[in-house]
Amino acid sequence: MKHLDLAKKFIVKFKKSQAEGINAVYKFQIGEEENSYFVKVNEDSCELLQEKPEHANVTLAANEETWSSIINKNLNPQLAFMMGKLSIKGDMNLALKLPNMFDLN
Repeated sequence: MKHLDLAKKFIVKFKKSQAEGINAVYKFQIGEEENSYFVKVNEDSCELLQEKPEHANVTLAANEETWSSIINKNLNPQLAFMMGKLSIKGDMNLALKLPNMFDLN
């Protein structure tokens, strides 16, 4: 699966009912740094940013296989983190809201 296609799947899975009070930029790194995508969540909207923002509130990094498993609900994001397959930098509270906000459970 192409990296951009993986990033776009997050947008499709967005549940605005779970994003109340959130105004943040999520950085999703798929493998290497150059395969990073930024998703802006602003309460009832979610968009894949075309340009790199100055700041991401939280960065989530994993390889393509792990991201694909998470998006397809074959791997729980919290479990991936505990197994060392997903790394998180930045606001951990925002990271914890990710599974519900993007229907990953």
